[in-house]
Amino acid sequence: MPMAPPILLPFFLSLLSLCLLINANRVMRSFQEKKIFNVQTLQNKHQLGNQACLLPESRKEKGAIVLEMKDRGHCSEKKIDWNRRLQKQLILDDLRVRSMQNRIRRVASTHNVEASQTQIPLSSGINLQTLNYIVTMGLGSKNMTVIIDTGSDLTWVQCEPCMSCYNQHGPIFKPSTSSSYQSVSCNSSTCQSLQFATGNTGACGSSNPSTCNYVVNYGDGSYTNGELGVEALSFGGVSVSDFVFGCGRNNKGLFGGVSGLMGLGRSYLSLVSQTNATFGGVFSYCLPTTEAGSSGSLVMGNEFSQISQKKKNSYGSRYF
Repeated sequence: MPMAPPILLPFFLSLLSLCLLINANRVMRSFQEKKIFNVQTLQNKHQLGNQACLLPESRKEKGAIVLEMKDRGHCSEKKIDWNRRLQKQLILDDLRVRSMQNRIRRVASTHNVEASQTQIPLSSGINLQTLNYIVTMGLGSKNMTVIIDTGSDLTWVQCEPCMSCYNQHGPIFKPSTSSSYQSVSCNSSTCQSLQFATGNTGACGSSNPSTCNYVVNYGDGSYTNGELGVEALSFGGVSVSDFVFGCGRNNKGLFGGVSGLMGLGRSYLSLVSQTNATFGGVFSYCLPTTEAGSSGSLVMGNEFSQISQKKKNSYGSRYF
């Protein structure tokens, strides 16, 4: 490569110095316009103290603006106590529920609706060859002892004429001798509600097409089928007219010697729903021991009552 003439060398050196000076001025001007972030990491909050977590104001340094930044993990507040927060949330939820209940009570009180309340003796069914609990109710003019069942809806008793019935203690209900008994039509909305109450649709009877036939199958293999009827119901001194129940013509299972079963479920056909206007759709119970002679109560209505056991508790003060 040919060398530049010696006379031009000073000219090139002067031109190079001028370019470097112009470039340096541009860099300095750009540096002054930039904001430089100085990140400081704290190794230990307790060693540096709380003052170390206080961010100083921004400052200018050599023409630049310096903003201090610190790691939040070292300077954050104490760790959250999740158990305490959960307990606080539960307390707030409880207060919220109580507030809603108070609103409901105030609204209900404005309607001046007073629900009745009655207490029905409840006892073990061991004397009737069943381990279930039993109560006695009036159906028409006859008393019927039935099993209470919170897991089903339809209340039913054995009826004559009976095609296939188990041995029952006491007389079987005879619809033909009751002046207040009526059959339920298979075309009625009551018959259609059997689907939700029993899991089986109502059907028109074969011998009497106008009647509504029902079928109920229980988890232990027991069953009942017959037709729906309407009769006057009474228990605990309270009477309920037009009570829909099952008149069982074909019944088999672990029912012992009782007359039938009382359904305390939530469907339209349950005893709780049918007596809603009288008892407000509320019931409670105190179950006695399974020994013969022990007694408890089935309370229909929303009033609390003090229930005493006939049998003294002999298990000590820590047991109820």
